[in-house]
Amino acid sequence: MQTPFFDPNTNNNNPEPLALPAPPRPAKRVFRYDGQYFEDPGSEYSTQEVLGFLAETYPELTAGTWTSRTLPDGSEEITFVKVTGEKG
Repeated sequence: MQTPFFDPNTNNNNPEPLALPAPPRPAKRVFRYDGQYFEDPGSEYSTQEVLGFLAETYPELTAGTWTSRTLPDGSEEITFVKVTGEKG
């Protein structure tokens, strides 16, 4: 017998929280900017943190963004893009 999704006859004041699995991380990440490739400093760093780290060397990335694609070998290539703005 299948358990109903919501059964008003049961008194369950402490429902278990829904646990979603973490999204799978690619086997390898490769970062790219201005024709150069950079190694992944570690999976504990988010893409935003890596961008911030590179912005210390490349100030034009301070307001930068990124695109990513999955390569045929399963690794993820993340390309940083500088965002130009207008003054005034």
